[in-house]
Amino acid sequence: MNRAVKTIDKSNYIRFLVEFPDQLRDALAIEIPGTAKQKTDIHNIVVAGMGGSAIGGELVQSIYYDEIPVPLQIVRDYNLPSFVNRSSLVIVSSYSGNTEETLSAYGQALQTGAAVICITTGGMLAQNAERDGIPVVFLPKGYQPRAAVGFSAIPLLRILNGYGLLSEKISGIDETINCLRNLNRKYSPENGEQSGPFKLARRIKGKIPVIYTGSPPFYVLGTRWRCQLNENAQILAYSNTIPELNHNEIMGWDKEASNVGVVFVIFLRDKEESTAIARRMDITQEIIRKHSGEFAEVRSTGKSVFAKVFSLLYYGDYTSYYLALINQKDPSDIENINYLKSKLQKL
Repeated sequence: MNRAVKTIDKSNYIRFLVEFPDQLRDALAIEIPGTAKQKTDIHNIVVAGMGGSAIGGELVQSIYYDEIPVPLQIVRDYNLPSFVNRSSLVIVSSYSGNTEETLSAYGQALQTGAAVICITTGGMLAQNAERDGIPVVFLPKGYQPRAAVGFSAIPLLRILNGYGLLSEKISGIDETINCLRNLNRKYSPENGEQSGPFKLARRIKGKIPVIYTGSPPFYVLGTRWRCQLNENAQILAYSNTIPELNHNEIMGWDKEASNVGVVFVIFLRDKEESTAIARRMDITQEIIRKHSGEFAEVRSTGKSVFAKVFSLLYYGDYTSYYLALINQKDPSDIENINYLKSKLQKL
């Protein structure tokens, strides 16, 4: 395993996984500027970002769906929704600070009179914010955006705390850090081939993974797993949620369908999931089994919702990494993304 890491992982992406528990701790120390407008009349929140910079917002939206007292929407696009106005809080997140779509959303946010705050390492976003007098949360440099999810999620939580939109204490953060440290000892390359993520990666090889999640705190994990498998392992992957998929996608499971044999379903489950969700998960597995489909379950670890979500996120990140090694792919290589950006710059 260590040999594969050294020969295939040329940019040492593994360090981001090994150090991830400490990233959550370090994110708690990032300075949140006191110049942010502490409005008390926020009626809605928009987090504008793309790719790895958007996932932090989606984590907050998913984990705290029943605590944030106003609507929170993630915008992965050039344009903000028309409801954004002076009573909105717009958090603009771009790790590089040069994301085309996010810079467009930033410009629109200024025109609405909304409270605006940026999360970035620098780039044009930081330059524009400094010019416009907009507060900036500066993140540590040197990470792949998708590997900096702790740095994008935790400061966002602290911003919402500052606006009185969440409680002061981030519930479960200490437990989460300890939980991930314990999991890292099991998942890291020293024990990699015996770990759950490596074994799952071997089962996925040559298949198209489809990730099924249930209950709002875990919805974000389908997106996270899918995107990590796309970028790290460089394969196609898809995701859906229960109960929604029980009203449509479930009909795609037919043993006579030509694509059933190439699909591998991963159910992300929680030991305390509701009876309604558990029943639907079990029956969905029964249908897949009946039609000769393959699937696996991954269960959450921890007591708090925060720990449970991040334990499943961590499992997926390691799975995508090991699948990259199995497929002889450098997990840091983003050739297609770079090609697309270079072509756009010439237009």
